[in-house]
Amino acid sequence: LYLLLQEVRAMSDELLELDHKELGRLGERIALRFLKKAGYRIVATNYLVRFGKSPTGRPLTGEIDIIAYDGATLCFIE
Repeated sequence: LYLLLQEVRAMSDELLELDHKELGRLGERIALRFLKKAGYRIVATNYLVRFGKSPTGRPLTGEIDIIAYDGATLCFIE
């Protein structure tokens, strides 16, 4: 974790210029690296879940950023 934080600090000026989507993608990449180094087994990323329809018929969806196993425990990480 310390090394990841050092990398982020070194990039702080660049981070200020990212839009919120780019910053989110970067955060997800950092989280994936951290989880892998911590021994998590990644199952899926950016998993789209459809859970119904709005009153107008539009699909209602959500996204789970990372699904991973920590040993025998299935984790949903946002």
